[in-house]
Amino acid sequence: MGGDKKNTGIATVKTKKRNGSIRSIFMHADGVDWLLMAFSFIGSLGDEFSMPLVLYVSSSLMNNIGLASSTGADYFQHSINKNAVVLLYVACGSFVTCFFEGYCWTRTGERQAARMRARSLKAVLRQDVGYFDLHVTSISEVIISVTNDALVIQDVLSEKMVMYNGAQGGTVFVVGAAIAFGGLALGAGLSNLKYFSEACSAGESVMEVLKRIPEIDSDNMEGEILEREGVYGEVEFQHIEFAYPSRPDSIILEDFSLRIPAGKTVAVVGGSGSGKSTVISLLQRFYDPLGGEILLDGVVIQKLQLEWVRSQMGLVSQEPALFATTIKENILFGKEDATVEEVVETAKASNAHIFISQLPQGYDTQVGERGVQMSGGQKQRIAIARAIIKKPRILLLDEATSALDSESERVVQEALDKAFVGRTTIMIAHRLSTIRNANVIGIGLTP
Repeated sequence: MGGDKKNTGIATVKTKKRNGSIRSIFMHADGVDWLLMAFSFIGSLGDEFSMPLVLYVSSSLMNNIGLASSTGADYFQHSINKNAVVLLYVACGSFVTCFFEGYCWTRTGERQAARMRARSLKAVLRQDVGYFDLHVTSISEVIISVTNDALVIQDVLSEKMVMYNGAQGGTVFVVGAAIAFGGLALGAGLSNLKYFSEACSAGESVMEVLKRIPEIDSDNMEGEILEREGVYGEVEFQHIEFAYPSRPDSIILEDFSLRIPAGKTVAVVGGSGSGKSTVISLLQRFYDPLGGEILLDGVVIQKLQLEWVRSQMGLVSQEPALFATTIKENILFGKEDATVEEVVETAKASNAHIFISQLPQGYDTQVGERGVQMSGGQKQRIAIARAIIKKPRILLLDEATSALDSESERVVQEALDKAFVGRTTIMIAHRLSTIRNANVIGIGLTP
């Protein structure tokens, strides 16, 4: 394909440093989370105050021991008992505050993290494919280090206070210990500031994705919907020009035109990188062409509701994406409200019912991660069932049998031949042998 290169109008994405805010960390918190965080904060304060209280009581104990000879045995015993009871109360209070601190922080963290994962996944799935081609994420890190020499201070204070001011030993010990523990706590606390910086930066990244509205928005319910009786499945590509967002200077399709009559099977054959799969991606509106128009039953697909357009199409790719759940659940991904009878009927139509019935657990058999428990032919037949259970008017096959052996290919091809009936079908293939039943074969797509 020749011709001058046109301006694609696609901007280059540059990595930028994000300076997040504390607000972005808690943007997924609801009323319950704020209440939990309030209890957590109160518990944290109580937990931190427990150590000074223990030191204060310990100081009284030490001072009482030091003054035992001058106060008498009864007063000494009373003081010891009193301070022991106070320590018991401090321990009980510390237990309660530590429980609130640990439980409430953990609970609200789990709630907000789960909510963030769900919203982020939904926002990411909403994005157009071009976003994934271009998107680059950068998370900046801030490292803060603090050094404390509290023990030296403790020695100096002990010598100024004991030798020259006549301070009691318990008081001196507690002052020195408080300074040491305070310095260590301050150092440990300041070293954790980097996590706040990282969380703020990550929160800004998440917020950016949540707020981004893609040009091809699957959540946009605007657009026309053709009446079901009026959907014939005629597809037409008119003078299409296209380049991928990640490679704007490499024109994949230029002045590409193709008309596919309703109910017919059209095969597109060509070498790797010639733009065959791009035709399917454009028809599903994963991308929009830079020039030209794509029509469904004479209506430009950009004017139609995106969710409805995709609901009219069923896709079977070279490597089907099966999820780590049961066969029935994998088929139901094509139509979530389908009945068990519809699942079985669709499995029969895709030549999958016999092998499924022979499995010990039948339709409740786990397929494993990415369908590892199934053979290639079995995975393809499950994928065909998932594609046709919603009764699409257009069937898209992207190298559906190229990765199978000859026997599996024969069985899958029989299932595909059944699926062709009454549907507009676009087949992408390398080999002519796999498309011998096509009504029209287009050969020679080149980059």
